[in-house]
Amino acid sequence: MLMTLQIDSYSAFYDNGHMTQTELHDVLTERNIATLYIVGLAIDFCVYYTAVDANTLGLASKQILLTALAGVVSNISTVPNNSHLHLAHA
Repeated sequence: MLMTLQIDSYSAFYDNGHMTQTELHDVLTERNIATLYIVGLAIDFCVYYTAVDANTLGLASKQILLTALAGVVSNISTVPNNSHLHLAHA
């Protein structure tokens, strides 16, 4: 994966300024993976921005598994409600 230690990134797909894309989208495309199940510690940062960027890149389905994550500064009920993000209870 493309990593630059001097650049911050909340998304698994881009740096915070969307100036540099990681290799994740290419890897998923090469392997014909179009459905993501996104989990992580920070629903209000990394999980959220990864799901938003996945949608922007045209991945077919994004599901955030609510039982497999937590918020850093907020709880799940304060995460922005976006129609392209599917919150799933696993």
